[in-house]
Amino acid sequence: GLVGSEMCIRDSLKKYPSVTIRIEGNCDDRGSREYNLALGQNRAEQLKQALVLLGARAEQIDVASYGAERPLIFGVDDASRSQNRRSDLVYLD
Repeated sequence: GLVGSEMCIRDSLKKYPSVTIRIEGNCDDRGSREYNLALGQNRAEQLKQALVLLGARAEQIDVASYGAERPLIFGVDDASRSQNRRSDLVYLD
């Protein structure tokens, strides 16, 4: 489940305290560019907050939003759009 995934990320950050990650919030193509950037930022911030609540250190986690600019799947059907509503994790160090 999602909490299990979050706990694995938290455990990795605790094991490697010099590592930092970036959570990249993404959205589907519906809505304005500004709306989607704000939504992606909120999505990334929510995941960061969950990780911190589980015990991760906030200074190890950066957030960014790409809105609808980096789709995982190109398509306008519900299945494609649902896969584009996500947060990606990038290890920086």
